Amino acid sequence: MKQFKYDEAMAEMETLLKKIEDPSADITKMSDEIKRVTELTRLCRNYIKGKEEEVDKIVNEE
Repeated sequence: MKQFKYDEAMAEMETLLKKIEDPSADITKMSDEIKRVTELTRLCRNYIKGKEEEVDKIVNEE
């Protein structure tokens, strides 16, 4: 499995959102793009939550 990279996920989401927001967007592809954005959002939230927990652990050790 490929290692998660937050910056790459955010860049992919931005690209997909631009495609979705385009008035000439292909409606047949839009469902797959929305699903991918949803998955990337979940991954990014989990990543941020993990980083917050790491910071809290460091702060509480002192």
